[in-house]
Amino acid sequence: MHHDPKYGKALYRAGRAAYELSDYAFALKMFQRLVDAFPSDQDGPKEIKRTRLRMQEAQNGVFEFEAMAQEIADTADYRTQQASYLRRIDVRPKGLFATENIAAGEIILCEKAFVASNTPKNTPALSVMINPTNNRALHGSHVAIWVEAVRKAFHNPSLGEHILNLHDGSPANPATEPIPLVVDGMPVVDVFRMQNIIEHAAFGFTADESRIRKDVQKAFKVDSSGVWPVAARMNHSCLFNASRGFVGDFIIVRASKDILQNEEVTVMFCPADGNFEQLQQNLEGWGICCDCRLCKAEIDFLKGAESRASVMYEVTQFLKAQPLLKVARMLVDGEIPSDLVKEAKRLEKALQKTYPLKLFATCVPNTNKIIELLPTFGMANVHEWLMFAHYRQPPRALDYAHFVLMDHGYKVTIQSSGISLDRTNCVLSMTAVKAMQYIEHFYTQANVKEVAKSARALAEEMHVTYNGSMIGYQGWS
Repeated sequence: MHHDPKYGKALYRAGRAAYELSDYAFALKMFQRLVDAFPSDQDGPKEIKRTRLRMQEAQNGVFEFEAMAQEIADTADYRTQQASYLRRIDVRPKGLFATENIAAGEIILCEKAFVASNTPKNTPALSVMINPTNNRALHGSHVAIWVEAVRKAFHNPSLGEHILNLHDGSPANPATEPIPLVVDGMPVVDVFRMQNIIEHAAFGFTADESRIRKDVQKAFKVDSSGVWPVAARMNHSCLFNASRGFVGDFIIVRASKDILQNEEVTVMFCPADGNFEQLQQNLEGWGICCDCRLCKAEIDFLKGAESRASVMYEVTQFLKAQPLLKVARMLVDGEIPSDLVKEAKRLEKALQKTYPLKLFATCVPNTNKIIELLPTFGMANVHEWLMFAHYRQPPRALDYAHFVLMDHGYKVTIQSSGISLDRTNCVLSMTAVKAMQYIEHFYTQANVKEVAKSARALAEEMHVTYNGSMIGYQGWS
């Protein structure tokens, strides 16, 4: 282009290169020059249209998630083309912070993966890489993204900065040298430090395999992971305010409760199931010591009582033996055996003892009237089971639906005009979505239309928040 400003192939390649680097303004400039110089060119207008769409996505955060998912389903290619949307967050040294008020359910950020890979189902070989600096290993798709991240950082130092500035598990990242270090015009990439970054910054993503066309299912992969350099800066909290979902390698982070301007955006690093000791072990693996109110309550409980783990083990065994699908079949054939319901209630009472009100609730002085309740997540699955088991006793099933939401930290208020949620301490999961769907079902059957309508809107919002989009939503059945 320096010698011939109207060299069409050079203009096209410059535009495509800028597009892949997400420099959409420069890409648009190159494609426009291509069209101006060659009005009959067929590729230029297509690229201009596509580039402008990416610019709109980056500016407005409006995406066609269902269409994106359908394209993945049709091609089994998890790599997306959409632009990252990062205008509502500020990247600071110690985390991500909202630049404006963000309401529950709204998008906080969307980001395309820096690197992402997945391992074919039933693969005959497992890749393992051992880091001699700390004797820790990567395996499966983590090895694939490590190889791709090293390649990308080496061949394009400007891109390498995005990932090499992430936390690598060391006490502090020295900033005295440029990242990546360049010697004699060539970037130097510490491959073992890159492995540490992958270990701390990568997390898995999944797609709904049932949506994949039969003729391309063999190419579909299931062991998926990637690195999203901005989203990776979110810190952990057991009382998180954001939830992440995926469409292919595109992450969607939404607010699970209202977030104020300058408030930190946090997520849960591993699934919450009520087993606090296992959670602590998982967090220690990332070098995290959580001191949220829920963790403090759990630690105080462990000081003066036995572990909850033994009861959780009993619950797990019971739910494995009596899954919800089996309960549904029993309801079709008749009633749930009373001995099963009795055992579930025994487990409920045993778990209840591990969540004393004095630690997990704020009550009106000298009473048991609860003002604020911390999540009692270990009880959610038992209460969900009992909700299904009492399906033929709707008022009792409704009680258990409310218990499920309380287990998640929601405070539910129902009036004739609809439902309101206090999300202060909420912990969102699909179990909470199912409970809200039952509340919708109950009030639909009772012909209380406004409450049913409100419950449906909340169930949909909770599903979208947890999964990123409405993809896969199914009402109560």
